[in-house]
Amino acid sequence: KIEEKQQQQQQQNDNGDSISSTVQEPFLAIRYNGELISMDHGGPRLYIPNLYGWKSAKWAIRWRFMNQYKPGFWEKLGCHPRGRILREERFQEGWITMLWNTLT
Repeated sequence: KIEEKQQQQQQQNDNGDSISSTVQEPFLAIRYNGELISMDHGGPRLYIPNLYGWKSAKWAIRWRFMNQYKPGFWEKLGCHPRGRILREERFQEGWITMLWNTLT
């Protein structure tokens, strides 16, 4: 059950990586262009309309609802916390520094 104050969601895949975003209306995608989405392409997977594809975990095994934002795998590397396509929210300000600090 989603409580009204829970505005964030986080998906976790079978590798332990997590992806965070605001609560949207996702659906389970099992086909793309009429073809089943193979396991090689992360299928079946959750799809969240209006957000970039990296905001939907491939091979998702867990989905949590939270009261506050917690950065996931891609957000820790500098990807935008919201990731809305129409606003071209791809990277956070200072993303290259975040990536460098993660890799070194």
